[in-house]
Amino acid sequence: MTESSSSSVALTRSLMLKRSEIAKYVEGRTQGYRVRFDVSEAVCMAAEIFVYQRSPGAIAGTMIDEFSNVASPADLEEYPVDKPVLTTGFYRLSYVDLVFRNMALLLQSAEALVCDISVLVTALNQLDLLTEHTVVLTGVECSTDISD
Repeated sequence: MTESSSSSVALTRSLMLKRSEIAKYVEGRTQGYRVRFDVSEAVCMAAEIFVYQRSPGAIAGTMIDEFSNVASPADLEEYPVDKPVLTTGFYRLSYVDLVFRNMALLLQSAEALVCDISVLVTALNQLDLLTEHTVVLTGVECSTDISD
């Protein structure tokens, strides 16, 4: 097997997020803290980066949609937009809307979410960088190790 580097053209991916929070809260009295992120612009990538899962609710015949995670590159390929996969219930949307018990948890989670999104953009950029290998098949031998 021979190896060579590929000079694939790297895309310039980016996302622009709009962050919305509750406008008013009273310390010690407000019972919930809400934050919403909307992808307002996506360059060279899908805007639908937030993975949700639909599952049966506590009441018979009802369904619950819950935020699961920021998509991975594989999630972007496998999960559809707007409606769940029948077998797993996963799908993707361009926004996430979350409610927390306290402001500290909201701030911590919002920071982690932004970090996860940055990791996704980096991972997609890394997928553009390929190393080429030539595999010669003679039909005489078979090996499952193609890592060389």
